[in-house]
Amino acid sequence: MNYSFFAFAISFAFACAELLGQPTPATQVPPGAIVGLPTTPEPPNQQGPAFPNAAMQARFDTVKAYMQLPSPLKMGDQYCAGLGDEAAFLIYTLMVYSPPMSSMQTLTALDIIHKSFARLSAVQKGDRKPEATLALLKLFQATAIDQTVKERIAMETNFLNTLPATIDSAPIGVAGQPPPAGPVGLF
Repeated sequence: MNYSFFAFAISFAFACAELLGQPTPATQVPPGAIVGLPTTPEPPNQQGPAFPNAAMQARFDTVKAYMQLPSPLKMGDQYCAGLGDEAAFLIYTLMVYSPPMSSMQTLTALDIIHKSFARLSAVQKGDRKPEATLALLKLFQATAIDQTVKERIAMETNFLNTLPATIDSAPIGVAGQPPPAGPVGLF
């Protein structure tokens, strides 16, 4: 076989392809290849992080929706009651993925924090100690400008420092103590 004929045929095919407007294999790039630097930087992720499970993502989305409401929050008593210290994590995560918080948003965040510790029996045992929440309140205190916000932060800090050390929780879904055991059958 004549290899010069194959070389000629390949170069002829490339030349004809360029004349017909077809890209040649030398100018084709594999998918996902970076050819040059992007002209505009990508915008930061405004949606928030990807959480490991759907339940945590739902809690983040709910706190994000509550943060758009004005203070004082008139809703969220039942939902926020189960968050506990996780509320501080969710608020801080929202702060990372959002523009700086206004004074009104800080007051709304303080409402969420207060509601999340209002009923400790509804909070999971791991989230009953407000360690992350107190750290978040210190961050709020360091960045607060408005005197009303500073006073509210002091009130919430006092509220969290006076939480009871132990909680006798009622069974899930039952308010208060369970009823005493009565007679077994009524029939």
